[in-house]
Amino acid sequence: MHPKAAHTVRPLMTVRSRRMRSNNLVDRAFKCECHPPDGPSHRVLQAIQSLRQRYADPVHIDELASVAQLSRSAFHRQFKALTSLTPVQYQKQLRLLEARRLMLSQSLGAEAAAFAVGYESASQFSREYARMFGAPPKRDTSIANKKRPRASVA
Repeated sequence: MHPKAAHTVRPLMTVRSRRMRSNNLVDRAFKCECHPPDGPSHRVLQAIQSLRQRYADPVHIDELASVAQLSRSAFHRQFKALTSLTPVQYQKQLRLLEARRLMLSQSLGAEAAAFAVGYESASQFSREYARMFGAPPKRDTSIANKKRPRASVA
């Protein structure tokens, strides 16, 4: 890669890898002894666990900051340092990953999956899904339907 191009290409390459690794990084960080149980990082990790358990509910930053025992701005700063995402971006990623899992493993349609994970608008879900996965949800639902064996009618 040309040295002058590195500063433009590298950020694009790391955005996708950060998204894919963020859940795994949070899991490892939560178990890591480098975050003392009374430190702000550990408390933010507890807020992340809370967010992961209630991803379908509307996110309230003040509640998450309260769980972390931090001010709203300190919480945002610590959260982004741990995940490289804002709390809202993190929740969106959780929702989209779960919706994709539902569509592929349980043959849910895009609209049903969107509502199941907390989206209020199917069109908003489709836009965000396509942005994250590179194609609309219809592609994944059609792939899932092709892989399913058809029931024979006797």
